[in-house]
Amino acid sequence: MGKLAICWLLLLPGLVRADTYLLLITGLTGEDSYRQTFTRWAGQLIDAARQAGLADQRIVHLTPEDPAVLPASEPDVTGSEVSGSEAVAPPIELPADATYRTGLSTREGIAQAIAELGEQIGAQDQLWIVLLGHGSEQGGQGYFNIPGPDISAAQFARYLAPLTPERLVFVATMSSSGAFLQDLAGPQRIVISATRSGAERYFAQFGEFWIAALDPQQGGDLDKDGKISLLEAFNYARSEVEQFYRNDRRLQTEHAVLDDNGDGRGSFEPQPY
Repeated sequence: MGKLAICWLLLLPGLVRADTYLLLITGLTGEDSYRQTFTRWAGQLIDAARQAGLADQRIVHLTPEDPAVLPASEPDVTGSEVSGSEAVAPPIELPADATYRTGLSTREGIAQAIAELGEQIGAQDQLWIVLLGHGSEQGGQGYFNIPGPDISAAQFARYLAPLTPERLVFVATMSSSGAFLQDLAGPQRIVISATRSGAERYFAQFGEFWIAALDPQQGGDLDKDGKISLLEAFNYARSEVEQFYRNDRRLQTEHAVLDDNGDGRGSFEPQPY
């Protein structure tokens, strides 16, 4: 496993050095408590990107249904995994002032969004893809639960193959996301998965803390230099996940890893150069 050069990408305020694009994909949510959780995570991530200076025209958010009003209530993030085949909960809300692009998180919608971004992204630009939802693994292949047929890691890899950004950051926050590493890892790519393998199949808390790390008030700036690096956000989230399971007196069922050298194995504790 190589070591992460944190100068590659600074989340805040350096998210927008060169041109950075964000493709946020919310998959099937399952029961209502998960829908609320993923909606909150999506809102926090988009807020962080906007506050860092990312313009709405460089943000795309795909959701399982057309946007609609979300009932206000507290989310429950302690449940077990929900199958993508279960009924879709009510639609996901967009902020009232949203002008960023939206679409459906079907295979066709994902393929179209990536193709359109490919037409915009230059060789000096960066693309972030973040998956929020539920995952699964079958026969060693990772899947992301979406409306219609689930999308595999191999399909994501095919959609992304024509793109040549300076850096591609792929963050899979769902269960069984470790099964995405082999297919998505490669040169000029950073792949983060909430689990170390497809066998870790229970609901992953990693997304909660990784997104929280982007907020300077939450403590993600570990070295207190006024900037939050991708490495800092990963290490903060990993530590908070461990603390979550200790506090809850539960066996830790997720172990996030980061791959930045293309070997598809990932590291639990990546280090800066």
